[in-house]
Amino acid sequence: MSYTLTLFPLLEYPCPLRETWVICKTQLVPAQDYRLYAEIDELNFLCDGEVKVSVKTEPIPSHLWVQIYGDERLQRTRETNQGTVLKFAYAQAFKKMRVPENSHWQTKAVMAYIKALPNDIPILVCF
Repeated sequence: MSYTLTLFPLLEYPCPLRETWVICKTQLVPAQDYRLYAEIDELNFLCDGEVKVSVKTEPIPSHLWVQIYGDERLQRTRETNQGTVLKFAYAQAFKKMRVPENSHWQTKAVMAYIKALPNDIPILVCF
């Protein structure tokens, strides 16, 4: 089974975690690189725990629903494709990730975008 990581920074709301629903308008998709993915606690199993976790996620608040653009339409959900509750971390945590020198340009671009965000922006993690 392969995984594709998609990150959704919640930029459009002053306090997105206090809302009852949010629309995820910005999607960031780094190239498939399990060395990078494994730095996120939920995906650390991809490298058998050999990579140090930089991003510790937490479940979205129980009152929050998110709308994500799917293949054909806008989906309202609280779950990942694997059926687990969506999780998030703040941009500050993602800024600690180590991007290998030989990473794909797409991954480097995603990480540069995240580094430009304010530290308190929540970012949803989907895979």
